[in-house]
Amino acid sequence: MFATCRRPADAASIRAAHAIVRRQVDGLDLLAAGRRSRVAAISSEYGSVSENTDGFPYYYAASKAALNMLMRSLAAEARPLGIVTALLDPGWVSTDMGGPEAPVTPARSVAGMMRVIDGLGARDSGRFLTWEGRTAPW
Repeated sequence: MFATCRRPADAASIRAAHAIVRRQVDGLDLLAAGRRSRVAAISSEYGSVSENTDGFPYYYAASKAALNMLMRSLAAEARPLGIVTALLDPGWVSTDMGGPEAPVTPARSVAGMMRVIDGLGARDSGRFLTWEGRTAPW
């Protein structure tokens, strides 16, 4: 059963969001024309449903879980075009959000993610990987 929008503003928001996503997906043909086309998104361990045993911050976890689902769906659409998509967990990074206790520097995380992205092949499309290239839990 599908939910219905009770307010015109809700329906307008849904149509606007659909138009934005559709416009981006329509750009897949441009990516397909390139060499070694990649779409990478920065997710987080917080986006992992299976790792949420102690209660992640629900607003942040829900947004990352939604991103993970969006990218998995995009992978199914992009794969036949030769476009590789992947989700990356940057690790616990020493930023304002990660705090000073975090063991990974931003430079190390980014360098690791760049290596992972550079090494992606068709078999990796739709995968959720850590900044070190390991499979991240869904």
